[in-house]
Amino acid sequence: MFVENKYKRIYFSIIENSKNRDKNPETIEKHHVIPKCFGGSDDIDNIAVLTPREHYICHLLLTKFTEGEYKRKMCYALSSFNRNNQHQKRNLTSRQYETIRRIVSDEMKGDNNPMRIHNIDMSGDKNPFYGKTHSDETRKIISEKNKEWWKQNENPFKGKRHSDKTKKILSDAKSKKIKVLFLNDTEIVFDKIIDLGPYLGKSKQLGLKLNMKKHKNLWKKYNIKEIVYYEN
Repeated sequence: MFVENKYKRIYFSIIENSKNRDKNPETIEKHHVIPKCFGGSDDIDNIAVLTPREHYICHLLLTKFTEGEYKRKMCYALSSFNRNNQHQKRNLTSRQYETIRRIVSDEMKGDNNPMRIHNIDMSGDKNPFYGKTHSDETRKIISEKNKEWWKQNENPFKGKRHSDKTKKILSDAKSKKIKVLFLNDTEIVFDKIIDLGPYLGKSKQLGLKLNMKKHKNLWKKYNIKEIVYYEN
């Protein structure tokens, strides 16, 4: 779980030095010494009261003396410092933001990305929520949370419209003719990219997704070897 190095020593030094400080609720943040995702508890002995700066540094350090799945979890926790909510407001410097983005990007790319599982193992009946629905109470909570988020994060496209040129580009992309070569050497021509999704028993959106370079990792899942584009 923990790697013995200088970062671990600095981390626990900060924790130790915080034990005797005044607990002013306006200037401190609570921190789990042993993270909860590592099995840490909410007991007072596992809670440190840190300044916002110390809290940021401690989470940065946690990515430096953990490894494997533990490190990925700490990278995800560090990324949360980019977010504000009703309980905590953080104003990061540009350098802090850059540091977080770099660390999270380096450690959570490719197969290390925990969200990659949604593209591989979480579709259809492999999803634990498959066939289930949220209760009315849960739907209400989700709705209220979404409304609260949008109040604080207005859609940057609100009140704007795509230009005719942009509309044409988007339309052409969806209607582009393609030929798909499958792993069993079958070749099928689709008049529109969006027709690929329904052919695979999925949504039209999947057809667009499979034609994006960043989602090329999905080809194997749908037995696709190659996609050839025709000139319009």
